Amino acid sequence: MQPTARVLAIKPYLQNILQCINQCAKEGAGQGTALRQWNITGPEYFEILMLPALLQQVRSTGRNWSLSVSRLGKDLPINELLASDTDVCFGFGPGYHQRHPLLGYRSLTEDSFVCLSSVAKHRPKSFLDIDEFCDAPHIFPTPWLSEKNMVDGWLEKQSRSRNIFTRANSYHAGVNILLAVPALIVIPEKIVATLNVPPTVKILQPPPGFPTFTLDLIWSRERTVHSDFHELEALIEKIKT
Repeated sequence: MQPTARVLAIKPYLQNILQCINQCAKEGAGQGTALRQWNITGPEYFEILMLPALLQQVRSTGRNWSLSVSRLGKDLPINELLASDTDVCFGFGPGYHQRHPLLGYRSLTEDSFVCLSSVAKHRPKSFLDIDEFCDAPHIFPTPWLSEKNMVDGWLEKQSRSRNIFTRANSYHAGVNILLAVPALIVIPEKIVATLNVPPTVKILQPPPGFPTFTLDLIWSRERTVHSDFHELEALIEKIKT
């Protein structure tokens, strides 16, 4: 059999197509083995409750990923998300952060607060009224960089404020301070089980009407065209609490 003139004419084009296909296959194989670093912004709440399980999922699925986590600030890193310098962000809702039309939002979990107290007069109690809450010396945990948080916003709406005795860089550090001085710290309820709370510290319900919150996944909507974003999103969905 001999190739026809038509076949000979299209042969160079077919060779180019095959070369392109082979090159794409090589690049795809290279991408599968290259390290993919995810730049994530989140509060300590995310690092305690979700990051360890997310890393387990990454390891068990054999993905060559590295997760670099930076601390959440007072505001969402909107510019960094839109510029793809930050891949995803974990923030709080509903309504605690500025919304942006080019960002996507998804609530992952809901939580409420409890009060941990080493104040002697709180020991017989099971909950605090607002006067007892405001009068106690408070430890202000700063698991994200902020001068105030949702508790202070709730108090301001009632024309009240609390007595900030000291600040701590983490929930764990705040609990340690309770062992040294009589004070009170507000902790998300799901975090309590991860802390070594001594029996001398009483766990109390906050005043009625105390705020609750959600942990939200936030990303640039442009990310949704990338398959690796959907892979990360699927892993997060598996481990959300």
